[in-house]
Amino acid sequence: MAKNRIQITSPPCVARAPQLIAADPFTGFFSVTLIFNQAQIGPIKTAILQAMSSQGHDLLQVIPETASQDGKKYKLVAKTRRAIQAMDRSEKPITLEQIKDGATVRAKLGFDRFRSIGHSGGFATLGDIQLLRGTWLGSYM
Repeated sequence: MAKNRIQITSPPCVARAPQLIAADPFTGFFSVTLIFNQAQIGPIKTAILQAMSSQGHDLLQVIPETASQDGKKYKLVAKTRRAIQAMDRSEKPITLEQIKDGATVRAKLGFDRFRSIGHSGGFATLGDIQLLRGTWLGSYM
């Protein structure tokens, strides 16, 4: 099967539940949930559809309006098995500890599809991440 990986750099978004310092002990993945406004999802949808060859997917999900935070926005969970690098706005290296819940970030994302016996779908791979605004200043969104 030919690889259909599509890579993009996300627009500025809010990081939720970042697990970037140590991999999850059960899954072995580093991960972050990225939160986007409606106006930001166009390039992400396009990249996902290109990677999935226009097949259905559930990578980008709408957060219910009744949610305690981020209602009516879109979320994308990106994962990786390798440790990533973080940088600040001027692209100087920073520690992953500085990427906290609620920070405004931009991330390198890869979109792929998978097939296994009786199942197919897509996944989002997390690349390096850039801190645009820390939680101490509030998010852009």
